[in-house]
Amino acid sequence: MDKEADLEAKYQKLAGEYSKIRSQATVLKKAVVDEQTKNIELSEIIKNYEQTIRKREQEMESLTFRNDQLTKRITVLQQELQESNSVKKGKNKSVEMPQNVDISILNEELRRKILENAHLYNVIAGKDTEILECTEKIKDLGELLANTQKELENKEKCNSERHKKSKEEILNLRKMVDSLSNSNMKDKEQSREESDLVS
Repeated sequence: MDKEADLEAKYQKLAGEYSKIRSQATVLKKAVVDEQTKNIELSEIIKNYEQTIRKREQEMESLTFRNDQLTKRITVLQQELQESNSVKKGKNKSVEMPQNVDISILNEELRRKILENAHLYNVIAGKDTEILECTEKIKDLGELLANTQKELENKEKCNSERHKKSKEEILNLRKMVDSLSNSNMKDKEQSREESDLVS
């Protein structure tokens, strides 16, 4: 009877362990799925930042080209102004009026081009900063992705080990249940034989 109670206690303990292992395996499986989802999301974010960088680089090329054109135009306007001033000094006052009109037009255009050029420099500087920030974010996200990938691999390994252990425990549990059943059957047979002998 003590032997049967002992086996029953072992059986209950193993059943409890098995239940615990199964619940841990479920938690680990969920953690693995969560990590996989996190990795997919991080990869998508990195992809979006890379697209933003490509777009900003194209904008930069366009702005730099426009800036170069403006710089050339400013240089031409400055030369025209210098030439107009030189001609003005060498001529008499009767010719000064039309030249003054030309000079004021050139001055106004030069002023506008300089302002436009300054604005473009600011825009380019802003795009440079944006590209730098995106590059930094991609670097940080890349590190985070690598870490979560490593964590995922560890969890998958742990899950696999626990699953293997769980299978072994189940196998042992079944063996013990079989052993317990056989032992009970033998005990009953022995009791029957003893009772037959007594009667």
